[in-house]
Amino acid sequence: MLDRLPSTIYNQIMLMFRHLAPTSHPSRGMKGLTLRRSPATIAALIAVSVALAGGATSTADLPSHLAIHAAVLPPTNLTRPLSNGESAIKGMNPADEQALLEALRSAGLGERILRVAVAKPGLTPVALVKVQAGDAQSRVFSLAEVERDAMTSLAVAFGLPNQIKHVDFWSVVPEVVEDGTEWHRPVFSVAAERQLYMRLVEGSARPDRVVLGHLSAVRYDPVFTKNATDWATAQTNMPRTAYLVHRLADEWRGLVTEGAETTQALGVTDDKVRVLLGGTRNGPNVALTIDDGPHPLITPLFLDVLRREGVKATFFVVGEKAEQFPGLIREIAREGHELANHTYSHRRFSSLSPEEVYAELRGCSKIVGALTGRRMQFVRPPGGDYTRDSLRISERLGLVTALWTHNTGDWAKPEPTAIAYHATHGLGSGDIILMHQGDMRSVLALPMIIQRVRARGLEPVPLSYVAGNSAIKSMSPAEAVSWRARLSLTE
Repeated sequence: MLDRLPSTIYNQIMLMFRHLAPTSHPSRGMKGLTLRRSPATIAALIAVSVALAGGATSTADLPSHLAIHAAVLPPTNLTRPLSNGESAIKGMNPADEQALLEALRSAGLGERILRVAVAKPGLTPVALVKVQAGDAQSRVFSLAEVERDAMTSLAVAFGLPNQIKHVDFWSVVPEVVEDGTEWHRPVFSVAAERQLYMRLVEGSARPDRVVLGHLSAVRYDPVFTKNATDWATAQTNMPRTAYLVHRLADEWRGLVTEGAETTQALGVTDDKVRVLLGGTRNGPNVALTIDDGPHPLITPLFLDVLRREGVKATFFVVGEKAEQFPGLIREIAREGHELANHTYSHRRFSSLSPEEVYAELRGCSKIVGALTGRRMQFVRPPGGDYTRDSLRISERLGLVTALWTHNTGDWAKPEPTAIAYHATHGLGSGDIILMHQGDMRSVLALPMIIQRVRARGLEPVPLSYVAGNSAIKSMSPAEAVSWRARLSLTE
């Protein structure tokens, strides 16, 4: 029937099909066109059938593809075209990144590629692929499409000759924050290790969601799922590791209200609080602590160095980053490292009300607990900036406020040798080293730090290993604030 239509009408139908969100099971038909079975496809077929039944004889009589999608397109604030600068390659290893980008384009991802990156300090290359959520042409959201793009990206990256060991894939939407700036909000993410991925895909074929469910926690932001055309059917068959909860930032008022009820009961008492200013001096250990993650690319590289060196560390993690990349939190836990609280959004306590401090601490603990089943022991205030209220609230939540003795200063991005020097100059038993995630220089400095620590006859360990009874000080909040002022610590 369609073959007998006038060419103008036939071409309009073809245009509509090209703008429909794909799924992972295409079928062939209609002069070789790939028809994609999605709710949008069904809507298009119905609309075209109605138009034909009514005797449409021109393209003006047929509904446009935009009209067909009107009922399923996400809000326009989630579909504005995003930019990642002039080039999709990050520039860390341009030749490898260009090869990955070209291979991904040849594979034909349904979503628009925003950024690819390949980092390879030493012998362990890792990759990142970031896309904009929604079909590249129609902007329709489809879970099947983002899952297929994730699996395609993993296959492409792990298939390259440079033997990439780890891939982070994430899909983002635009979001405007309070100050009016726009950031890329991750609405889907998955992390994959090469060895596990290869085991999962060899032999008999498995559905995308089965493979994804064995790789790591898979983040599906409800902002994405509720606007996806296939959510009604997909929600009954999600990967076993799907992390589907709403962002706490979207429900912040409720958490602050909970905090107000809790902090009112605390009053202004001078009950003792616990503070860790330095570790025990009676053993050959120093604590290695790493703040601000998890971070795509950087966290996997930190984990690889620690694995090779046989070292366990303490990761002070930020709650909203844990929400965005839950697979990396589970990788940290699976590797046997200690997780600790670095608040939900990394705001300094001195700028917050008591109920907001509570929300920051409780929010981070809730997320990490949900992902790992672990209860965290320590909190590090951003910048080491604690107050009497934050000390009382931390104590109420069962958290020991922990500082450091040796600041690497890596947040300022000095050379790796300078980072290693600051970490180990004057280092002694029980000291606490502070590092940060976020820059390749810190990754390059980490092996040097471990070697220099060991050259002193010491061993890097998690924070809890040096936090004996003699190291954790019990004092009044006023005394703790006074101690902090005398230490003159900087982050």
